[in-house]
Amino acid sequence: MAKEHGGEHLSPVVVITGAASGIGRRTVMRFTEAGWRVIAVDRQIESLQRENLRDVEIYELDVSEELQVAEWAQRIELHHLNIVALVNSAGIGLFATRLEDISLVDWNRVVATNLTGPFLMTRALLPALKAHGGCIVNISSVHAMSTTFGMAAYASTKAALIGLTRATAVDYRSCHVRANCLLVGSVDTPMSDQHRDAIMKNHAPDPGIDPHLMASPTQIANVIYFLCTNESQFVNGTALRVDGGLLSEL
Repeated sequence: MAKEHGGEHLSPVVVITGAASGIGRRTVMRFTEAGWRVIAVDRQIESLQRENLRDVEIYELDVSEELQVAEWAQRIELHHLNIVALVNSAGIGLFATRLEDISLVDWNRVVATNLTGPFLMTRALLPALKAHGGCIVNISSVHAMSTTFGMAAYASTKAALIGLTRATAVDYRSCHVRANCLLVGSVDTPMSDQHRDAIMKNHAPDPGIDPHLMASPTQIANVIYFLCTNESQFVNGTALRVDGGLLSEL
């Protein structure tokens, strides 16, 4: 997917949100290993800065803030001529909390990061993606399809993200922009630790996920990378389950 500009060979550039931890962090490494340049975005960037990563530019950004996203996108598009992929990995949870116990403040906070964030980032980078026939990967969850106790806010946003993905695919397929999302199951990340802690704190029912169905961030990053390459060029508007078969079992 690399292109020429003024006689100079350009490495493809991917923008990854939620890049400081979990799936996002490992996805940064997967793309750099393949020779891509990475623009890594997160609200907390200290751990990324300590890594001194090669071919990675790091930006502190709250993806849920419209003005921040617009100003950031304007800056980076002046310097990067080959942005061909966007991975919306930033996400937060509100776990083990029944719907009637969710405050509007907490509800809006989850919606802002998990749904508004991907919308704002996609909208901001569409000019670049349309110019290169790029791709978008949104990180949804199996909770969009079948959920457990106390996941109303999280599950709702992840289900809505499927709709956003499909609408994006339909709206921009004539521009050769693809959009897909992953329905990830249990992954060995800090967010999974937060989920377990919330279950214990609130004495909530434990879903009892089989540890053999716990993915590594690397396994998820490999699928994300595939969806951003030419090998997946006919995959568009798809919600792809990456759950080890979790949803296949009654």
